[in-house]
Amino acid sequence: MDSLEIRQGKNVGVYKNEKLTSLISMTGCGMLAADPTIPWKILPIDVSPMVLGEAVLNALAKSTVMAPMEFKMLATSGEVQVATDRNAEEACQAFGYKNKAALYRNMRHCSIHLAQGKMKFKPWIHDKLYHWTGMQTEPDLVLAANISPEEIGNALLETFNRCINQVA
Repeated sequence: MDSLEIRQGKNVGVYKNEKLTSLISMTGCGMLAADPTIPWKILPIDVSPMVLGEAVLNALAKSTVMAPMEFKMLATSGEVQVATDRNAEEACQAFGYKNKAALYRNMRHCSIHLAQGKMKFKPWIHDKLYHWTGMQTEPDLVLAANISPEEIGNALLETFNRCINQVA
């Protein structure tokens, strides 16, 4: 394992609104993007912390590191946007949203980073309809990587409570 793989670790983006939680395995080379080859894992909002934690572990296992040129090609290919649009459309249909704007309107976002024996949960600010900014005022929740799925699910739910939604 090279130093980039060690630093980058495994990464998942998690989004939650009033009806669903969506887990997205990330790929990249320092910078990250949703892996367009892996469908989003979409769960109803009322799943248990255990089920949520198991889904996080599954999504983390699918996270990858890419070579710099491979990531550059992915970033400029449009594949990530096409896959994002397809997955969002599927979520809209499955949960009764009229369009992507309705899906994203009250969406909270957390990122999960697993590396070097630690799991870091980061809350984000939803500052524009399709945009989130990392929070500087809230500390990340950092736990040992060997915690149970239920503890992972509870940590994620706690992190979602720290998120801020500024989109009306």
